[in-house]
Amino acid sequence: MAVFTDETALKTAMTENSGSAFVDSYILGADTTHFDLNKRRFVSDLINEEYGIQVEAQELVVVGSSKLGFGINEKRLFDGRIAPAYRPFSEFSDIDLSICSPALFNLLWHEISANFHQLSYFPYKCRKLGDYFTYGWLRLDQIPYDVAPRLVKCESLKVLRGKARKDRVNGHPKLNFGIFHDVHHLKLYQLRSVDACRKKLESPL
Repeated sequence: MAVFTDETALKTAMTENSGSAFVDSYILGADTTHFDLNKRRFVSDLINEEYGIQVEAQELVVVGSSKLGFGINEKRLFDGRIAPAYRPFSEFSDIDLSICSPALFNLLWHEISANFHQLSYFPYKCRKLGDYFTYGWLRLDQIPYDVAPRLVKCESLKVLRGKARKDRVNGHPKLNFGIFHDVHHLKLYQLRSVDACRKKLESPL
């Protein structure tokens, strides 16, 4: 179960707490049965097996509707439609897992950087990879997998995510990864979203 099952209770918690306190209590400090501690430990073991990097359970943070019970922001769908804010978590929702690890972040970023230095274009712009990097995280769907030489370590992370998706006991078929440099950067990113929602609730017009 997610933290909130009632939209009104979620909105009340957002307005009665500061943005920082809300993120600490309900995102960083809360758990969810949609992807519980055992499942996060399974992902931690996969990361350790692949990269030799130990990521603690508290550094694997579920975010989004699978944590709060509702998606608090509007979302543009693949067909162009806009999904409304405060849509409830459902069987069709993703499980968004933030992996907060300086060691893993630096390993992947060093591979990307070394690769880009070998390209003839400068600066090489790859979708929104650099935009998200500025805010302390790497999005798997923004990493270029069609460049040469191949980004072997980055590709391995996609394979690892696939293993977690296929494992029906310890994983989830709609699991997504976001690689953050550390929990601090995750909090800053979540805080932007929460503060924007709080402002809309306090001044709806």
